[in-house]
Amino acid sequence: MSVAGKTRTAVGRGLRIQRRVAVAQALLWPVALSVGVLTLGAAAVAAKRLRRHDEPVVV
Repeated sequence: MSVAGKTRTAVGRGLRIQRRVAVAQALLWPVALSVGVLTLGAAAVAAKRLRRHDEPVVV
């Protein structure tokens, strides 16, 4: 394989890795935000169920 072919292969590999990193970074914040919203929703439902039994909610 020529030097130019090896260089093209290395550059292509680097671009594929960069693309994967960019996709992972783009998905990080939406996923983190969704997890936070779901956690708060679950906590609100749990607190509502506790209050339903006329017991004081300890925070």
